[in-house]
Amino acid sequence: MTSVLGEQTESLLIVQWLEQTYADGPSLLGANASAMAGILSRTGIAMGAIDASVHTIITRKVTAPALFDETPVGLRGRRTMVEGAQRLEESRDNVAHASIPTLDIISAVVFFDYQQFRYGQQPWLPDTPSLRALAEGTRQRASFQSTDVLRSVSLGRHSQPGGQCSTAELCRTSH
Repeated sequence: MTSVLGEQTESLLIVQWLEQTYADGPSLLGANASAMAGILSRTGIAMGAIDASVHTIITRKVTAPALFDETPVGLRGRRTMVEGAQRLEESRDNVAHASIPTLDIISAVVFFDYQQFRYGQQPWLPDTPSLRALAEGTRQRASFQSTDVLRSVSLGRHSQPGGQCSTAELCRTSH
């Protein structure tokens, strides 16, 4: 079994491989060192918030959500998700709708979509209209459409042990 940390490490190795293999194409890390610093910073914010989101879901599955959510660890995870969303929302001026998304944009969209999928109805989830607009715009790209888990869920293609999910709500409550 691969841990979340292992998956993040694997993801970063894949980015490194892409950068070297397709060095003549656009970079996921930006055009220069100055751009790269901001991209990596925003990517780190999104990855940290994704990590807190996933760990919260995993822990909720092995404990009672009502018991876990109000513990110091549960509250810290929630705070990390909220602060991550707010920081990404505040960095909207630095995250343009690029013709080729950089790693920060990809990470921010994955974070936003995961938050909406798992926590969309939670009152503590901050309103992030700029992040929503970025996600909606980026999802129009063919590469995002072909890998969109939420779209697969809504089309009933998301496998569940013993059956298929027919709606995002069913999958949200059964995972």
